[in-house]
Amino acid sequence: LEELTLPVAVHMQRVIKANFAAAWEEYGEDGEAEETYFLTKFSTLDEMVRELVAHLGMQACERTDQVLSIDKVAHTLLLAGVFRGGVSVLARCKLAKSQPSAGQPAVGINLQITVRSAAPEINQAIADSLS
Repeated sequence: LEELTLPVAVHMQRVIKANFAAAWEEYGEDGEAEETYFLTKFSTLDEMVRELVAHLGMQACERTDQVLSIDKVAHTLLLAGVFRGGVSVLARCKLAKSQPSAGQPAVGINLQITVRSAAPEINQAIADSLS
């Protein structure tokens, strides 16, 4: 038998949160999962935002899926969804373009993802899905 891996988006349903900050604080820090990645596949924040929304299958909140300037070097993406089994999940993705040095162009994007829900194991699985 071959191992089958399904993307997170298959297990997620998009949901709109009218007040992301209140929902975020409601879960608190207990059980949250946080991971940091450096991704060289993407050169712009807009590309990275689109890929995160598609990969995680979550709804962007507060219009954070819109990166308004190509010159922007940092952005925060807020996401909400319901994981299989009815578990509400929130994710905060902080993105920062690597700064050019000595005439070298930016070579990637730093991503810090923090995931909160009532299920710590789901939080960690979602944060780890980007590795």
